[in-house]
Amino acid sequence: MNEEERPQSELLADRRAKLERLRKEGIEPFPHVFPDRTEIAAVRESHENIDPGEETSDRYRIAGRITARRGHGKAAFLDLKDGTGQIQIQARVDELGSDAYEGLLSLDIGDIAGI
Repeated sequence: MNEEERPQSELLADRRAKLERLRKEGIEPFPHVFPDRTEIAAVRESHENIDPGEETSDRYRIAGRITARRGHGKAAFLDLKDGTGQIQIQARVDELGSDAYEGLLSLDIGDIAGI
């Protein structure tokens, strides 16, 4: 059964339990700021000349709404969208550690995330 088919009361109970779990883990689910954030369009623009498969060591802080999530096991891909554009994020358990990786995968489509 997908979220559209679930009774609203069950969905709300699940979301409230998720909020409680995040707060117990010391995570503020509704932060007012995400400092030093770079807009997605600026990140994409600064890398438009990179060849497919090429990697950089550049690091950015971005935030946006999760619009898609794919993958299982030790790697996943998330699409993140802000007011300037969309970008795909690759998450790997060997890079994040199992707790952070599972926390990221526990986010729902439509949640806003800072990465």
